[in-house]
Amino acid sequence: PPPSNFTADRPQDPVPVAPAAPVAATPVELPPVEVTKAVDLATSLGQGDRMTGAVLGRAHALAEMRDLGPARADVGRALAAAESTGDRSVLARALVVLGDIEWREGDHAAAVVTLDRAIDVFQELGDRQGLAKALRSRGMADLMVGAHDDAPVSLEAALAASREVGDVRGEAWALQNLAWIAFVDGDPEQAERRLAEAIAKFEDIRDKGGLSWAYGLMAWIKFRLGDTAAADALVERVLPEARERGDQWGEGMMLILQSVMRLWSGRAQEAHAIAETAIGNFRRIEDVFGEVQALSPAGRSLIALGEVEQGFSVLEEMLSIHGITGDMRNLGLTVFAAAATHVGEPHRMPPELLDLDLSLVDARGLSDDERLVALGLCALQRGDVDGALMRLEKADGGVRPHPYPQSALALALVAADRVDDALAAVELVVGSRQSTYLDRTQARLAKALGHARRGDRAATDEALAEAHGEVAATDDQLTRVLVRLAEAEARARLGDDVSELRAESDRSLARLGISAEGWKTAYAL
Repeated sequence: PPPSNFTADRPQDPVPVAPAAPVAATPVELPPVEVTKAVDLATSLGQGDRMTGAVLGRAHALAEMRDLGPARADVGRALAAAESTGDRSVLARALVVLGDIEWREGDHAAAVVTLDRAIDVFQELGDRQGLAKALRSRGMADLMVGAHDDAPVSLEAALAASREVGDVRGEAWALQNLAWIAFVDGDPEQAERRLAEAIAKFEDIRDKGGLSWAYGLMAWIKFRLGDTAAADALVERVLPEARERGDQWGEGMMLILQSVMRLWSGRAQEAHAIAETAIGNFRRIEDVFGEVQALSPAGRSLIALGEVEQGFSVLEEMLSIHGITGDMRNLGLTVFAAAATHVGEPHRMPPELLDLDLSLVDARGLSDDERLVALGLCALQRGDVDGALMRLEKADGGVRPHPYPQSALALALVAADRVDDALAAVELVVGSRQSTYLDRTQARLAKALGHARRGDRAATDEALAEAHGEVAATDDQLTRVLVRLAEAEARARLGDDVSELRAESDRSLARLGISAEGWKTAYAL
């Protein structure tokens, strides 16, 4: 988000936003086939209470597996039983499962109403354990649409209720969900601490399913912190476990992370193939949230490979999915905006973002930073240096500088003739283990342009060679052209004849079907 406001698009981000790592409200304790045997046996013995409990267990398992039609049918049976017997406990439990189904269907508003009703009934009954479960589901409903201001209230209450009744499993899940919120709010260290506590509790009760979900989220956190090797190892552990359980959603989320890691290490072809598999998973289970997350690296990888229009078509498809509203749509818009600035065509920027009131963007979370970077680069590509600096400095408040906004800021600082500041930003980017190949390439271009502005030919040559070497190790066809475009501007500043270099760049841009006028403007500045 998630997610979630992770766009699955950048490692600080997503976009990846995406957003999103695997999260779940409770584990599936029995596969549906075994619960079905329990339903049949209780029915044949005429044990109505046990039959209803088994039906709810099966509904929960089916919901976790995203088999939502049969899950709804079972909940309907349980609600009918609750109505005929007047059993308020069955009613509350059924409402929780129904709410879980509704948010998985993408109907957040309906889920909130249903789960709030369940919370009221559990409070009326004085059932603290049931209340904790309902509160966790309420927090999940908010998490999955990126309503992170609301989710912590429910989840902190769920954590307290679980601790009060000694429900270690419920406590572990609440901690896992709270770790997810810290992650998407841009605090991976806090997320890691909470998740470590959750993992310890899952280990204490030997909950393999809970551990798998927790390690899945830990993989996203490690990636965010720049430890790609650890993230990769965790994915290799969690992915086969998800497949063995038949958990297509969990599998899809791990595939998204794998795709994002490949994309930002410069292996766009691999990234695209993995993203396509993830898209197939989410479409089979009709999960809109996951599909949006998977379409992000699918579109961005195509653009990097030089299939620009095809890539933008995928991103347009992402924005047109039914049910994409609110924070989820904003996340999709941010991914689209980042792609528009990557190709240097600010006219592709979504108008909804260009009209954004910057006072409403506080850069407290991953997607806010990404949005500000896209808006800052857009301003620079339109010749507005002051506007670019305002946005890019806001995106990186200095508490924990990240290479993504710093690489963009370096270019704006050169344009503002603050070359020393730009070179300091470049060193941060190049020296950070969180930086992607694209961050480092952009930073090195800023370094080359800064030295060219000062007339330092040797330093310019060295920086250009570094930029060429960075992108040569990838299959990113687009950025290779952009490096040559920047080189032409740098050498022109040094007084060289760059007519052939510019002609070659223009021919390459024509083959890609773009003008990159925005980058021409930015580099000239």
